[in-house]
Amino acid sequence: MIPAALRYVRAGSVEEALAALVEPDAKALAGGQSLVSVMKLRLARPALVVDISRLELAGIETADGELRVGALTTWADLAGSAELRRPALAAISECAAGIGDLQVRNRGTIGGSLAHADPASDMPAVLLALGASVALKSAAAERMVETREFFLGPFTTALAPGELLTGVVVPLPAAGSGSAYASVEHPASGFALAGAAALVVTPVALARPADLRMEGATDLFVVLFFGLVSGTLGQMTIGWAQRYVDVSLSSLLLLGVPIVAAVSAWLMLDEALRPLQIAGGAVTLAGIGAMMWRPARAPAPDAGWERVGSGGD
Repeated sequence: MIPAALRYVRAGSVEEALAALVEPDAKALAGGQSLVSVMKLRLARPALVVDISRLELAGIETADGELRVGALTTWADLAGSAELRRPALAAISECAAGIGDLQVRNRGTIGGSLAHADPASDMPAVLLALGASVALKSAAAERMVETREFFLGPFTTALAPGELLTGVVVPLPAAGSGSAYASVEHPASGFALAGAAALVVTPVALARPADLRMEGATDLFVVLFFGLVSGTLGQMTIGWAQRYVDVSLSSLLLLGVPIVAAVSAWLMLDEALRPLQIAGGAVTLAGIGAMMWRPARAPAPDAGWERVGSGGD
């Protein structure tokens, strides 16, 4: 089908785009993979289309503990980005690599997709899992909105009239974290029938969510203490249960692991127990060192075997 009559403006700068978007019923056009389709079906009838495809709003970079993605970054750029090869951000590149076909990935943009807010879109789930925010700019002000507050419903966002989505900001997950995205797609259209994104954060990351690395001996001792507590509690739990309860070892593990993990995490995360954590880690480190450096014992002399038997045996 053919879109309804409209006016077209190509913006040469962000300021020109914002000035044009102030007009009622104006829509921004990025890669056109979402807007043009609904315009051809006349589900959207903007009076003015503002082409922003040539603005300097593309790019992927990490700085100050954040991943920053420009609104005009294409799916192909995201799928092939070296910045997204770390496990904690792998869900973004995995998701982008599975969107549409080659042409869609080369033209479609992350900003246009988020602003369109199609319920069958893949990336919103990933950004929600990663705790991302979107940067919105108008002629009067700029603001950051968390994705959980940005998406209001199917095809509905917190984007106000005259505002332009200029970028996405993702806080870098702590070291040791991992993320992934998986979806079930319609065989004909390729749209996701169901999708799920997950971010897995380690106990160490939970203890210091703003840090991307261990800082000095204190954090090392805390990690060692966590290992000591986990191992000790695990052995105690299994030993006690085997002695007093008639159940199999596999059942003990199923029952004991959650208990051990919960108690160990509490002991590790509670700031009030920091002196105990450091002391326990120091003891663990000293024990490891003692086991590694203790001299080997000389073999015991062969005392021979005493034969036990009768007669001429």
